[in-house]
Amino acid sequence: MSNVLLVQPKENESPLESLLLDFGYEVELFSELGDVLKGINSKRFDLVLCSSCQGNHDGFYVFKSIKSFLEELFIPFFLVLEREVLKEELMIVHDLGIDNVIFKPFQPESIKSKLERALKKKTDVNLYKVLDFKTYFQSTLTPMIWVKDEKIQSINYAVGKIFGSQAEDVLDKKVEQVFELKGNESTRLNYFKFKHQVANECYLNSISAKLATPLLFDLFLFRGKFSGISEFLMELKINSGESTLKPKKSKIIGEEYGRMELTARENEVFHLSEEGFPLKLIAEKLQISRRTVERHRANIMQKTNSNSMIEAISKIRNYEFHNS
Repeated sequence: MSNVLLVQPKENESPLESLLLDFGYEVELFSELGDVLKGINSKRFDLVLCSSCQGNHDGFYVFKSIKSFLEELFIPFFLVLEREVLKEELMIVHDLGIDNVIFKPFQPESIKSKLERALKKKTDVNLYKVLDFKTYFQSTLTPMIWVKDEKIQSINYAVGKIFGSQAEDVLDKKVEQVFELKGNESTRLNYFKFKHQVANECYLNSISAKLATPLLFDLFLFRGKFSGISEFLMELKINSGESTLKPKKSKIIGEEYGRMELTARENEVFHLSEEGFPLKLIAEKLQISRRTVERHRANIMQKTNSNSMIEAISKIRNYEFHNS
């Protein structure tokens, strides 16, 4: 059972509350900003829905006031707007980064679908923004490096012990400037696939550092699907010469792929989508309607348990990389 924090002015009847109760949600109403903040910090709620008309404060003010708490706790926010909304208001919605909007008059099936999708996305957490992860990153005895926008943002205590006085020198440098990744064809290819998001994880063996150290390292690079291409984590293991890490076939990915057998037509739609063709051109090339293309793409996303075609393409590429 999911809990909804509904922010709206006090009134005798709340059609949206009734609708949410019909969907099976537990709902609590709040009208004061202070109470909203207390409710969010109680960590009891899975969703926040807020009316654009909010007495002394409009919905935009409420969102700005609670945005940092929503991000920290990964709580989706929905703004409720009149359908005849002003263009300027929609621009503010976009500029503030409000992704979810519910329009009046309410369309029950549309609202239900939006809420379910938002709850599903909550399982895809940005690892690098979790407070417990930051503590773990700094405290673990496993040497780790955090990379963002292709540059090293942070190293943990264990990496600092390995690099010693040179530890600070690696910050704000590209990975290629710190590690020798052009040593052999296999290393170059694996890192290239990872860098361009063909794979979300990568093992690199016997890598030397461009520092005054004779050590060789086995590297494990992990992105995760949530963070896109901007962030990833590196684990370092000193290569003693006795054993090296080897890429393992992902059991989870293999099991997923076993359930995603695509039909011949779905394969055609998938490969054209992979090549970047828009929906209209795919329909023309395959001589089918756009609606049929949409149906095939929906089937592909369902079979790969994906929220988008980009994610579906990434999953299948990742499987092929692990099993090539």
